Amino acid sequence: MEEGFSRYLHIFKNSLMNWLSKIDLHTDSKPWYLLWIPTVYGIFHAIQLAWTCDDAYISFVYSRNLWEGNGLVFNLGEKVEGYTNFLWTLMMSLSFPLGIRIEDFASGLGILFYGLTILILPSIYTVVCFVLFYHGAIFATSGLETSLYTFLVTILYKFYTQKKWNAMISISSMSVLVRPDGFIFFLGSILLTFYHQFENEQWEKVHKNYQDKDENHTSISKRQIIDLIKSCFHCNLPAILFSLVLGGIYILKAIYYGSILPNTFYAKADAGEYFQQGLQYFYLFQQEYLVFSLFLVVGVLFSKSKFSWLMIAYLVYVLYIGGDFMFARFIIPIIPIAIQLTWVLLKETQSTWILRFPKFGKSFSLIVLSIFLLSPLYRTGILAKEGWKIWEETGIAEERNFYKSLGSKELIYEVDAFKNVRVAFFGAQAHFVYYLRPAYALESTTGLTDYQLARTKLNSRGRIGHEKTASFDLLSERKIDLVLSDHYKELESSPDLIYTWNGNRLLWKILILPNQNLDNKAINDLTSKPNFTIESQ
Repeated sequence: MEEGFSRYLHIFKNSLMNWLSKIDLHTDSKPWYLLWIPTVYGIFHAIQLAWTCDDAYISFVYSRNLWEGNGLVFNLGEKVEGYTNFLWTLMMSLSFPLGIRIEDFASGLGILFYGLTILILPSIYTVVCFVLFYHGAIFATSGLETSLYTFLVTILYKFYTQKKWNAMISISSMSVLVRPDGFIFFLGSILLTFYHQFENEQWEKVHKNYQDKDENHTSISKRQIIDLIKSCFHCNLPAILFSLVLGGIYILKAIYYGSILPNTFYAKADAGEYFQQGLQYFYLFQQEYLVFSLFLVVGVLFSKSKFSWLMIAYLVYVLYIGGDFMFARFIIPIIPIAIQLTWVLLKETQSTWILRFPKFGKSFSLIVLSIFLLSPLYRTGILAKEGWKIWEETGIAEERNFYKSLGSKELIYEVDAFKNVRVAFFGAQAHFVYYLRPAYALESTTGLTDYQLARTKLNSRGRIGHEKTASFDLLSERKIDLVLSDHYKELESSPDLIYTWNGNRLLWKILILPNQNLDNKAINDLTSKPNFTIESQ
């Protein structure tokens, strides 16, 4: 099937290139009869690259527990907000009444929002540029909220350009429920809305009203400012009411979990600045997309749009927290807007080139515009060539390379096998928790689902998002039966539970305290199930 996808993808790519060579770069019109070519190419490419990352299964566990009436929890009876994508997690719970595999449902929704992002781009050229961006297609799926978040941020900018302030504030408030850093766009939307309304129509109305009353009145009075604020409040009342409703949801969520910030904030972002890692994160993106990234940096920094300041604020935030362990994931949400800003800047510069250099300005500008449109195609392939080395040195990886087959229908699990077992799991093992359904599961790499571990203070920084390994004492305190690793020297002499999973022989450590024998009914019962055996040291 993959070969068939590749063949059709090649046909679409050739058609796209032939079509691009014939279009007129002087106009920003959006011929809908031609739009199907890049749109189908982009969606088809995203389908071919569809995958599910292991982290997504943490949200999937929450979604399933919610549907089954156990609350929005990871471990039954423990209210810990171990996810950052509240709205996405709620949406995932719809897969159960619909009878759709949650991996397929997540991929389908992701591709839907990816397609919607393509459709709301303002010109055929920005569409072409975006669909040629490889990592945009990669994170159209993944099982996480990236595609939804990218869509919301992109349509946010669309409403900004259309001066639809109510819609802009409403969408930005929704983005907060998708990811906490959406607050940057929410606050920025409010500031931009009031800035433009103060600068334009609202100020003119209020100022004219005072001038009509007093022709000699030229200064700005306190009363004018108050009336201006009232006027802005009245004009934005629908957005304010909508934001209050979503704010109420956020407050109810905070009451439910007992914390305003999600547990993931303390697990990943509470350690303070990590500028060095953040710089490495951006540097790797620049190294992979040498030409494309250069265009985008120029487009954002030199854009006349006030929205570029909001994008810069978001990038500073990403830089501050150290980026992410998934290559490009935190950069992708602003890529469609950066493409638009760059295109507008190049078009504005084109006029200057033509005026100053009548003989070759037009040809030169068309060459530059064409290079920009096609620049996402040029990738150095640094992650493909040196992926393991980069992962070992920086902790940043092309996660899809690790999880190409994860979420596949062909993978077989011993469903519910751990229903009486308490486990500690680590990176790349959340899918086992989802399918084997332990009685209790401790996320032991960062503490995403554990209040105490997430708030552990770091003495030094390590791989971003994987810095707070649970101590052996914490495992004992949580009464863990099985450790899905051999990380602990205290367990060197403990017996192994061997799980033969789809041809792979996995060795997990049974937690036995010193001077104790294996007398664990939950573990012993596993040996009666297929593919489980115990091997003593």
